[in-house]
Amino acid sequence: MRSRLALPQLDSLTQAQRTIYESVLDTRGNVSGPFLAWLHSPGLADPAEKMGAFCRYRTGLSVMEVEQLILLVAAHHRCTGEQQIHEPIAIQAGLSSEQVELIRQGALPLLEEPRLVLLAALVRQLLLANRINDEPFATPWPKDAGRSRRRHRPLLVRGPHAQGL
Repeated sequence: MRSRLALPQLDSLTQAQRTIYESVLDTRGNVSGPFLAWLHSPGLADPAEKMGAFCRYRTGLSVMEVEQLILLVAAHHRCTGEQQIHEPIAIQAGLSSEQVELIRQGALPLLEEPRLVLLAALVRQLLLANRINDEPFATPWPKDAGRSRRRHRPLLVRGPHAQGL
């Protein structure tokens, strides 16, 4: 994708911009997408990068789960850049090309893992209704659907509805 605004040149970054640039490079391996534009405003880039890094790398969600959620949100909002960045990562993490294509088209893919089904239902509810009602919790999910195999932490769901997870 071609940027519509002049991006900062690496050799002319201020110390604050350089700090953000190095932080993004350390956590993500490259500086692309919105980060190059955000470098114009280190005050925005710093907390935004930290929040994004937390959501992607420091929750109880697996890489596949995070990438599925990113793609579902990107498809809903028609964020082509996010889709182009995250589709290969999602496929590498374990989603099939067919599942990724269905998500791109705005459909929910057929998922075998109960946890992925639950996450898709939760994000779909949130995107369509701006809230999560009781419907996703009415389904009798297997006991491990609310737990990450990686860290065995509950999903980021709290309250009385999460008891069955």
